[in-house]
Amino acid sequence: MRVDERYLRYALALAFALGGFWALLVRGEAWPFAMEDLRLGPHQALIADSQMETALEQEVLNGGVITDLARRILTHEPLAVYPFEGLLAAEVDRERLVPGSMDVTAADTYANATLDRDGRNLTARFYLLDRAIIAGDWDNALAQFGGAFELWPEERGELLFGLEQMLVEPGMVDALIRASDRGVAWVPDFLRQISIETLEPDQIERLYRPQPDAHEHLLGRLTLAGQFELAYQFWFSLQPEEAAKYGLGLTDPSFEGSALLSPFNWQIDSEFAELSPEQEALLIYYRGRGRAVFASQITRVPMGAYVFRANIDSIPDDTGGDFVWQIQCLTSDEFPLEVSIFDYAELVGDAGIPFEISETCSFQELSIRGYPGQFTRNAILQINDLEISKAEVMP
Repeated sequence: MRVDERYLRYALALAFALGGFWALLVRGEAWPFAMEDLRLGPHQALIADSQMETALEQEVLNGGVITDLARRILTHEPLAVYPFEGLLAAEVDRERLVPGSMDVTAADTYANATLDRDGRNLTARFYLLDRAIIAGDWDNALAQFGGAFELWPEERGELLFGLEQMLVEPGMVDALIRASDRGVAWVPDFLRQISIETLEPDQIERLYRPQPDAHEHLLGRLTLAGQFELAYQFWFSLQPEEAAKYGLGLTDPSFEGSALLSPFNWQIDSEFAELSPEQEALLIYYRGRGRAVFASQITRVPMGAYVFRANIDSIPDDTGGDFVWQIQCLTSDEFPLEVSIFDYAELVGDAGIPFEISETCSFQELSIRGYPGQFTRNAILQINDLEISKAEVMP
């Protein structure tokens, strides 16, 4: 059977990356078993030892007789994995040397017979994986990958990389979506490391939705890639009822500990800050060193005029460092809001700080940051709630 060269390249590239079986063939070691392994009772009843040894020696030399020998062996039911692994190796070696010369039916039989006797056999496993890739049988290919993950955990990274290269095939993506829907155990790990640039938005959504453990990772990757709208829509669709109660894209403004995922919910630096659900507050502990980002979240405030308000307790001495509220545009170089809590407390009061969101600032990052002061000293800051509201239009 002639195989599609494009799929054959996939198969051979994967096999060479994994090494092992294919390396044996390249070195000419097509028989990964000792002659004494073939001197088992079932084999003695089939062929005399001398005939078996002569046949195998001839095959090693010129690859000319093993197929007939194999057919004779397969008319009986030997229990050992050998000689089937070696017979399979000979067929694959023949295909490597003379493309199109492999007896595919016989090779399939050898591979399945090997796995029937030893489900952990990598030679047969990777042959069937290659066959599934060549045939475009992506569901079976994923099943073989899953088996290989368990059999060869030390090569998991290489296996996942090989699988990722096949996502250019729509059929493989569809098969992976079906595996994700079924809750196949290795899929979340794969989704956390694959490149998603070549996938369509609907494929990304269908792949990740059944995998809660990979949701936050996906959101982080999308926002890091600047795909804020896609990330927001996916995030919002996960828990629309809970998300809908927050206005103007500001999530958990009273620091109640909402379970919604970041980055559209608070990302807290646990070294400096913590949410306190009992007190409904954000507690910040700053030692006056370094420029820390205590808490941040991505917001989606539409274009317009707004007012920012914060309810703050326990304002420390400013000589120990400054605390700054900041709104930074993620889609432009603008900073609509940047104000110290000390200026806020002394000059603004309940009136809040006015700011504007421009047309080019469709997504923003709201954060509170620390800046060192004159002295290194501990400071504690408690923020009870925040508010972003539309500015009142003057008559």
